Amino acid sequence: MAEISKDFYTLLKKRSVDNVKAFNACYETYCFGQCISILRQELDSYMRVLFIESLDNEENKKLLMEQTLRNKKWVYLTKGGLRKKVTDSEIFKATSRLNSWESMVYRFGCSFIHLSSFHDIDKCHMGNLLPGERALIIDFMKSSRKKWVLQREHKKKSFYNGF
Repeated sequence: MAEISKDFYTLLKKRSVDNVKAFNACYETYCFGQCISILRQELDSYMRVLFIESLDNEENKKLLMEQTLRNKKWVYLTKGGLRKKVTDSEIFKATSRLNSWESMVYRFGCSFIHLSSFHDIDKCHMGNLLPGERALIIDFMKSSRKKWVLQREHKKKSFYNGF
């Protein structure tokens, strides 16, 4: 299981590194709808890790990580030995301990999966948001970008200090 776990978390890190680059490029070019989509991808990774960690059965944890690495749909074994498909809804319910901003960004980000008025982010009413949620999401995007920029600068300094 150690090797599978290592490979799984390496994959998560690679996805996150790509998302940081994409988020910064989208943010700098005012593509805020795409920023939300990228945040949703990050939350998807986070929620999947939480879901795996919520499982009692070590074999199911290993199974889900293996399925990810093999590009397979998530299916786990119930206590009765039946195979059960894992749905996004089930993952969301199992990770209900998420903070309000996480569930809000995830829910809002789902609006960007299919073409909708949300893609015209300057004009859309964002009707599925509660008052103040839009400002919270924007603040989160700004703070995420600042954090990622600081991490990037730290990595550059660390890289250059090695020479």
